[in-house]
Amino acid sequence: MGRIVGMIAIKSYLGMTESTVMDCINHQDLPAEKVKGVWEVDQAAVDRWKNPQPQKKSRSKAAKSKKKKSAATGEKK
Repeated sequence: MGRIVGMIAIKSYLGMTESTVMDCINHQDLPAEKVKGVWEVDQAAVDRWKNPQPQKKSRSKAAKSKKKKSAATGEKK
C-alpha cells in the first residue's frame, strides 16, 4: 500500500465529499497531512482509521490471580 495524493483521490477512495473529508481530518482524526499545499494520506493508516480493531478486554487482576491459584493447586472450575 502507499500514499494517496490529492483531495480528488482521497475523497474518491473514501467515497466522501470534500467537505466530509475535511470534517474527518479536522474533527475525527483522519490521518492526513498537507505537503506543499496538497493533501496526502497513507492508505494503510486510512484503512485502520476506517476499520478500527476492537480493543481486547483485559481480565481483572482477581480473575488472573484465581486462575493462577487454580492451576497451582490443580483445582478445576
